[in-house]
Amino acid sequence: MGFVDLFVDLGKVGADGVADKAKEQGIISMGVISSSGDRSCSGVDLFSIPCIVGQDGSMKEIRKLRESSRTNLLYGGRRLGGDGKLLRTVMSYCSDMDCRIVIVPDEISMTSDSQVSEGKASSISGMRGFLAVAESFGVFRALELSKESGVKVHLHGISTARSLDIIRDFRDKGLSFSCSVIASSLCLTEEDLIDSRWDPSLKMAIPLRSEMDQRALWAAVEDGTVDAVTSGYVGIFEEDRMVPFEEAPFCGMDFDGWIDRLYQERERRYPHVSKDRLTRCLSSGPSGILGC
Repeated sequence: MGFVDLFVDLGKVGADGVADKAKEQGIISMGVISSSGDRSCSGVDLFSIPCIVGQDGSMKEIRKLRESSRTNLLYGGRRLGGDGKLLRTVMSYCSDMDCRIVIVPDEISMTSDSQVSEGKASSISGMRGFLAVAESFGVFRALELSKESGVKVHLHGISTARSLDIIRDFRDKGLSFSCSVIASSLCLTEEDLIDSRWDPSLKMAIPLRSEMDQRALWAAVEDGTVDAVTSGYVGIFEEDRMVPFEEAPFCGMDFDGWIDRLYQERERRYPHVSKDRLTRCLSSGPSGILGC
């Protein structure tokens, strides 16, 4: 089985260039957010994952989007994952639909205008930080609402040890859901951002956390808590990053060679994590979630 990448945000970049790079890495399928439709591109199968909530919180035609999609995933991202009232409304509406709602767990009232992870990076830089408790709060809320509504969720971009503890607790109680982490969370920490002197290319959509959090993420890959590892790719042109850090757009790790980098990081720093476990998180795990 080849590799599968979930929740690719093409942004300003065309599908052809990304698909070429995917094929070079052995990726056979990608779930693309807000794609114009399912298709094959450069030998890579592209699944459209409809985005159901606008940045302003406006709802899109969820039922129509679900019916037109080959996968049962509906993407809400941070906008939906950070607003409990909106998430409950969406789940109530989707209760009779065969779907899985994808969110980035957060609490927007705590993290709006944040730039880096709360902790050492925010203390040194003076920039507002993404609170770890906001993510864990978002995880707990989403899983409680899933239990209430019966609608399955996928938690994307898990980045903290506390969130993993909550996930394990709900799994132990029998709730069915899935979760993923992005490559940059496994390969980089806030120390890399600090050492770079605030390189805009390290301004990640999922903030770089502490080394302790990174160790917890690798442990969760090993014990099966994490179902999928994704590139976290966001399509941004290089010139968009040639601005001061606080003005730069959020991005993801470079798409070129991201899978090789994960295996190298495992070998270099986390050899106790089995290669088979990592491979599963890059292949059968995401394939099962995407439904390909």
